[in-house]
Amino acid sequence: MSIQNYKKAIIVIIAFFLLPFTLRSQQFFRIKADFSIKELSAQNTGDRLTTGTLFYDVVSEKLVMDISFPEKETLVFYDSLVYTIVNDQIVNQSSLFDNFISSSVYHLILNNKLQNFGLADNQYYQKVDIQEQEGKIITEWNPSSTLKGVTGKILTLNKGNILEAIIFYDKEGNLLSKQNFKDYIFVQGLNIPSEIIHQYFKKENIGSSKITKIYSYKNIVLNEMQNNSYYNYNIPHNSK
Repeated sequence: MSIQNYKKAIIVIIAFFLLPFTLRSQQFFRIKADFSIKELSAQNTGDRLTTGTLFYDVVSEKLVMDISFPEKETLVFYDSLVYTIVNDQIVNQSSLFDNFISSSVYHLILNNKLQNFGLADNQYYQKVDIQEQEGKIITEWNPSSTLKGVTGKILTLNKGNILEAIIFYDKEGNLLSKQNFKDYIFVQGLNIPSEIIHQYFKKENIGSSKITKIYSYKNIVLNEMQNNSYYNYNIPHNSK
């Protein structure tokens, strides 16, 4: 082997071993995606479809959903509020639960914590049981003393390092909601689900009456440097 070819071989070998480290050490701070949300009616009143583009920035901690259908409007999730904005005016605002942004799928994806839905770092939940069934890992997380009597356990279902489902229960052990994560795609070193099926079970009739929302994503972009006006969305001063 010539010295020149020997040097090329060494470079290739070094690059091969450094690649996993590079992927792990890369910092992700923005995500953009075209989305659609299909809501399946439980009362057969007709399905609802919403489409648009979402933007999330971990620094500003603003989640912006620029909706194009069925009506042009923008939803901005920030701090503990969600704003509905039409023609640069706030037409509605409502409260969110605490830590909504930090527990959102988009925040977890960018911080590479979707595998356990961020529960491993959550002070309010503790891992209490792990079981393997048909090649999948089912982990049970129980609320800490702070939340006991308020909410119930959470189950996560993984296949390898991929989160396939998360299931929430109330304090009596009744099923509240379930999310299935499907059709993962590999984007710049991150596994990202391109479809999430979210089922909500009504408290007055747990287990039989439910609302299903199907979130689909495409054209996913990470660390985009354009569209700063969305990532750092300027919320109008007027309030509803």
